[in-house]
Amino acid sequence: MGEMIKSGGFMRHRGTTAALAVAAWWMTAGPGGALAAPVACSIGSSSDDEIGRLLDERGFDFAGYDRLCAFLREHGMKVQITARNGVLGGRAYGWAIVTFEDRRTGVRSDRYHTSTTIDGDADTPTARLAMWQSINHALADIAARPESMAEMADDLRRQITLLRAAFSPSASAAPRP
Repeated sequence: MGEMIKSGGFMRHRGTTAALAVAAWWMTAGPGGALAAPVACSIGSSSDDEIGRLLDERGFDFAGYDRLCAFLREHGMKVQITARNGVLGGRAYGWAIVTFEDRRTGVRSDRYHTSTTIDGDADTPTARLAMWQSINHALADIAARPESMAEMADDLRRQITLLRAAFSPSASAAPRP
């Protein structure tokens, strides 16, 4: 394998959340709008089959797995992973974006971590490996920063609270300007 270049960091993205997730949450939320009940550790949730197959084959391999797993379990969350890989300009690359998602509602935090890995070997197996490394690097970055985990969880709770207020029966009954 050739030279590897890695980058990563914490980002914030403003986006919209699906109304269906709100409806599911509204129907299943606990007293006071509590987040989903803790469940056994399952870090992974991916946006497509390729990521799922890769993680089934290789698993996770990053420092802080147990810490992140415990945090997710305690807060009723999982991670949502979006990742891609390929070969471009004679180099293999892989990137990943990781955020928190509420297990019950599917609502995702607007905060996320990213990682990119570039390798000098221009072939598909190397690109898949670069994507796997990027996924693990982004997860390790989250696990190494308890304040970042807390910020992502707080952001997710804020979003759910705002969505609950926006879609509550009293909000929908209010006159509109």
